[in-house]
Amino acid sequence: MSASHLLVPINIEALVVGNATGAKWVNLKPDFAKISEKQILGRQIERPAFEEPENNLHKPGVHLHWALPDGLTHGIAEEEGDIPDFPLIPNRWLVVRFWDQDESDKPNMISRAWIIESDTITDDEDANIMPVLDPEKLKQPPQNSGDYCTFVGKAYELNNWQGERNAPRVEITAIGYGDPAFAACYPACKGILGFHDYDFDGIREDAEFTYMVVGWYSQPSLDPLWKALHLPENKQKKAPPEIKPDDQFKSLMEFLEKTKWIYPELQAF
Repeated sequence: MSASHLLVPINIEALVVGNATGAKWVNLKPDFAKISEKQILGRQIERPAFEEPENNLHKPGVHLHWALPDGLTHGIAEEEGDIPDFPLIPNRWLVVRFWDQDESDKPNMISRAWIIESDTITDDEDANIMPVLDPEKLKQPPQNSGDYCTFVGKAYELNNWQGERNAPRVEITAIGYGDPAFAACYPACKGILGFHDYDFDGIREDAEFTYMVVGWYSQPSLDPLWKALHLPENKQKKAPPEIKPDDQFKSLMEFLEKTKWIYPELQAF
């Protein structure tokens, strides 16, 4: 097994919401409560862009939202294909908060970490809500809100995470349930590409936080860059057990050329 790793940088933004009440926000996430037997189209469930703002849409705390690498937001359409095919996005995320708990000049760095299973189906109604357009369920009028929607995304304290399980899950791409703005809209992708940090008990008031977010695929072969570290199957049979770095680099360049991804640092070679 290769010991090489590729790290792709991502951009992280944080929104700090105080305890003061009365803050109003416009919620641009589609209203899936309107889904019914005859209303499943985007225009029928979208919210007006300038509707009345909602009170306390974002709860107090730090709301993190991270952007996907551009390559995961590009769909690839075959010449005879109907719609672009988007790659799956990472379904596991490690979120770490760092802060200095000591008021003296001597640093005393503390950390707290969570694991997000962004594709795991849960019964937590505070999780992200996504539509489930199951043809069998659409044949009958909905009996409850769970008939057409499901809750997705579960966060664990790192110490409480039990590792990979056979939990029910959904496949998620950058366009989510079919919305091109899915990954860019925090209310739409919260719990999938976003995290709400709200428990700050015991932390000194003037502490400054630093956050780190790292994503990966629970099934490595689903990672588009996995191919860049592995030779094609026909070459793999003839290759030695340890793949040479030159071969890995060549494979990476071929992958970037095929997918039309551009990484300036590699163009100099």
